Amino acid sequence: MKVKEYTRFTRTTAKYKQQPVRPEIQGLLYLGLALAGEVGEVANEIKKVFRENKTIEEAKPKIVEELGDSIWYMVRLVDELGYTLEEVMSLNKAKLEKRQLNDS
Repeated sequence: MKVKEYTRFTRTTAKYKQQPVRPEIQGLLYLGLALAGEVGEVANEIKKVFRENKTIEEAKPKIVEELGDSIWYMVRLVDELGYTLEEVMSLNKAKLEKRQLNDS
């Protein structure tokens, strides 16, 4: 199969082109994608410790900066969903405690 042929084929199967973004999910979509991007930047900075032979001390400021951006988007996303961070933490704690009991 040729690249141009495959490209034309992908246009016929692209579901996102057929569904406009509904106004009520715009925040969810933007914040979810932004959070994923920021977490990717955290991972990229950690990768540089290996690739560029950086020390953890050299990498720490940029990692922490990207973690701060990640937290901002996470808090915004939690708020967009109508929860508080405390509620999400509590739900997560209950889930992990249940998992820990099942693993015993």
